[in-house]
Amino acid sequence: LIEKGLIKIGEKLFSKDKKYHAVVMADASLKNGIGIGSIHFLSAKLLNKASNNGWTFWYVERNNKVVCIDELRKNYREEYF
Repeated sequence: LIEKGLIKIGEKLFSKDKKYHAVVMADASLKNGIGIGSIHFLSAKLLNKASNNGWTFWYVERNNKVVCIDELRKNYREEYF
């Protein structure tokens, strides 16, 4: 998604309720005040869970709308596969 410009390095991702935020790093990991990790690892850590689906946890804002990154991934798959 980063390679195709659907998510940008330095962009802020957030939980649906906007309680949690993280910044996209160049290696596709996320960084926030509690650490650095994958979309799955960091969302699980924020929720104090052993694991979590980061695709459905993280959101971005596009055209003043909140969009789940899983939706971006689905659009990418439809366009490029």
